[in-house]
Amino acid sequence: MPQNRPGWAASNACPDKLLADGAVPPNHVPMFNELPVPLSPGDQLDVRVHNDAALSGSFSVNMDGTLTIPFLKDIPVLGLTAEQAEAKVAKALTSAGLYRASTVRVSVKLKHWATIQVSVAGAVFQPGRSLVGDRKPDGSVDQDLGDSTPGRYLSYAIKGAGGVRPDADLGKVRLTRSGTTRVLDLTGIFTGSAMEDPPIMQGDQVFVPSSGCIHSDLVRPSQITPPGIRVFLSNLTQPAASNAQSAISTQATNVPYGTRLLHGAISANCVGGIRLTNASRSVVLATTNPITRQTEVIERSVEELVRSKDRDLINPYLLPGDGIACYDSAVTNGRDVMRSLLETVVPIPVVRSVTGW
Repeated sequence: MPQNRPGWAASNACPDKLLADGAVPPNHVPMFNELPVPLSPGDQLDVRVHNDAALSGSFSVNMDGTLTIPFLKDIPVLGLTAEQAEAKVAKALTSAGLYRASTVRVSVKLKHWATIQVSVAGAVFQPGRSLVGDRKPDGSVDQDLGDSTPGRYLSYAIKGAGGVRPDADLGKVRLTRSGTTRVLDLTGIFTGSAMEDPPIMQGDQVFVPSSGCIHSDLVRPSQITPPGIRVFLSNLTQPAASNAQSAISTQATNVPYGTRLLHGAISANCVGGIRLTNASRSVVLATTNPITRQTEVIERSVEELVRSKDRDLINPYLLPGDGIACYDSAVTNGRDVMRSLLETVVPIPVVRSVTGW
């Protein structure tokens, strides 16, 4: 039997908001100076050595994190900024005896960031490898030099993993690089206060812990939540014999993140019509508890949803992959039962001649 209310929304609701509007997260320390944009394998650099075309050109960082330039030994640049790589190239030129330290002039500029893979785990909808900083489908680059690629930041990696679940603890997000872990506060994405969104590099590991309770503040579109979700709708109520007859299209099954059950029922055309026969229709929601990952099934009457539209326990938020099914009212069910009995006991032609059906 369906439950009276979803466990994840009923017993796991967080008592407090993330932060008061406009508040600054506690212990906020800007980290942009500590974590400059680092180079990763595949990043493309424009290297210019003054008056030397043989040593100048476009070079990509190798998979082992080195930069290969003609006549020089491979230069390790993994995790460095373009400015630090410039100093490394200048030193390699002098070490090879090609230039003196006083005369070498080198320019290293970023041409294009490569797509990188970052591991994202914890309270996200799709944990695993997240592809960050992907190019356009045709592989084109927006600029000749200095492509900033905003996708190479922490928030993009989290969104690439499906976004955070409602139980995420955004004040304790962990970013691990080369064995060193930093704890970051991303609550500012939802509160508008100062926050940290550091750049990331190939091999970084991100962990979003669970708070053990549900933050309704997180159930809305944002930088680190889904812009929209796909739900599965089924409406075979009278007089429809299929979802097509209920006008359930692909557009109806794609709703903004933060949509509640009542709006999902409206998308499935479960709401409306003759009040006497349709008001007591019921809606069944099959959802997955984001904390326990167990499937839960609840049932609501349409009338109950309309009366208590602002109560989380009655009208819960929809999550990715939820399923909604509509059932006819008791009046419609009784009418169908009577019709079936009549068709079984009395021949159909006789019924039609007497009743005019």
